[in-house]
Amino acid sequence: MRNSLRLAISVLWLGPVAALAMPILNVDSSGQLIGASNVDVSGSLYNVEFVQGDCFGVFNNCDEGAFTFITQESAIAASRALLAQVFTDSAINGVGDFDSLPHLTAGCTSTTLCGATTPYLIAFGVRFITAANTSDVYPDHLLTGETSFAAPKLWAVWTATEAMAVAEPSTISLLALGLVGMGYRRKRRQPLCCSEE
Repeated sequence: MRNSLRLAISVLWLGPVAALAMPILNVDSSGQLIGASNVDVSGSLYNVEFVQGDCFGVFNNCDEGAFTFITQESAIAASRALLAQVFTDSAINGVGDFDSLPHLTAGCTSTTLCGATTPYLIAFGVRFITAANTSDVYPDHLLTGETSFAAPKLWAVWTATEAMAVAEPSTISLLALGLVGMGYRRKRRQPLCCSEE
């Protein structure tokens, strides 16, 4: 019973932390940030890759079927996730000051600003949200607008990961409660080890 209780407490304590998967930054051999895996966007995990080019070349003729995010709200959430989880100075995986030094992102040359653009579709055409990662001179921010199909940009190319969603703490709590119940039931069934003779 005591071991089951310890396991349940560990699951309750560590479960929510484990459920919030940390992104894995993808850095090439020269130290340039080229993307990230397991980025949490509104509770679902995505991979992102930074690709320089125009909309036609990067997104299959700028076709709506090539965009991961269709609504403005989802594109904003993805761009905010870039600023909060990817363009950081937290040295995830022991690499990079990608917020203070924006030029460390592949495709960016400015030492003060790097913008990664996420396209989305509305009734009147393609629009975009740009996550503007700036050095300490200006605060990070989002920009919105219409895209020029031929203008080269640094695009954030998103794909859903195999894991469909981040586990909610309530799910982990139910698991822990079940483990405690199983431990208690098992403890009650065990015969006494020693009988008096």
